[in-house]
Amino acid sequence: MKKLFTFLFLLSVITSFSQVKPNLTNTGTTGTLTAYTGTTTITTDNFILENAIISGSLNIKANNVTIKNCLIETGGYYGIRCNYEDSNGNDYTNLLVEDCEIRGMLSAAIYGDNFTARRCNIWNSGSDGLKPVSNFLIESCYIHELGYTDGAHADGVQMVNGGNGVMRWNNFDMPWDDPTYANSQCIIMSTNVGTIDDVLIEDNWINGGGYSVQIIDKGNGYGVPTNVSVLNNLFGRDHQFGPQRTDTGIVWQCNTYEDNGEAIGDCPSLSVESITASNSINIFPNPTSDFLNLNFKENLSGTLFLYDLSGKKVIDLAVNSNGNDSVTIDCSEFAPGIYLLKIESKNRLYSSKIIIK
Repeated sequence: MKKLFTFLFLLSVITSFSQVKPNLTNTGTTGTLTAYTGTTTITTDNFILENAIISGSLNIKANNVTIKNCLIETGGYYGIRCNYEDSNGNDYTNLLVEDCEIRGMLSAAIYGDNFTARRCNIWNSGSDGLKPVSNFLIESCYIHELGYTDGAHADGVQMVNGGNGVMRWNNFDMPWDDPTYANSQCIIMSTNVGTIDDVLIEDNWINGGGYSVQIIDKGNGYGVPTNVSVLNNLFGRDHQFGPQRTDTGIVWQCNTYEDNGEAIGDCPSLSVESITASNSINIFPNPTSDFLNLNFKENLSGTLFLYDLSGKKVIDLAVNSNGNDSVTIDCSEFAPGIYLLKIESKNRLYSSKIIIK
């Protein structure tokens, strides 16, 4: 199991929990909806649109907009477009799209920059699922049944330039031979109109497409995508040609077939150590109701994560210890329960169960 999916392995061992595979029951809308009659061009900062049925495409021209628990049904080009700039040429930022169902669009559910899409049910697109450019997080989404128009070559996520993005915990269910939908690639990153840099694809379920994941130099002078990693994903077998087509330089590690754990490429060894059994890190008090302290007894450079039992990341911070350093985490605002603390450093993964009272 560790070879298949290190994060899920740790959760199952430490907390008897594993990340839930997105499907129709745990993505999309979560409560009562009413028809939205307001403007579909959002120009007010901090605007919240929730519990609504939206007929048409949303254009986001404001900062810190939240779209939550909404059904967006449109025959327009996009469900949500978020690549606009203000009068000073600055991007609008911090769009959150959460617990939404987006369907019917001709091109893509979301197109643009500076957004988070979480637990969204994205389907019945004339073409693609999402078209991110830069500064994006796509997590825990169910992406399926794409390409209803004649001649479509539908991709779950299509990137032609940009970067600084993460795709994780998503379920791409796109069998290549679906008689109704023209699924092409689950994920394609191709330098059609610009460079692509700094994208992480990890811990997804990926099934279907011609090639399930294709990351290539398009040949237009922008080169191979750089700093792109495809890690710890579980693949299905409903692809036409294979699970991957990636150019030299793309990091591809610890990816496997879901049905039997067969490796797809290499998986470098990773030492996994419990913090409670480690002589390198001291953590106290545990349980805690306010502050959690970590004392590092050796050199360590990496990243500290804290996850709740739903798999939501609540802490993400860099750790750089010279052998006698401390980190204090304020847990007073977190709901009581069991959490997973994980510290990733080069070739080593530390983990511990944390109880917040």
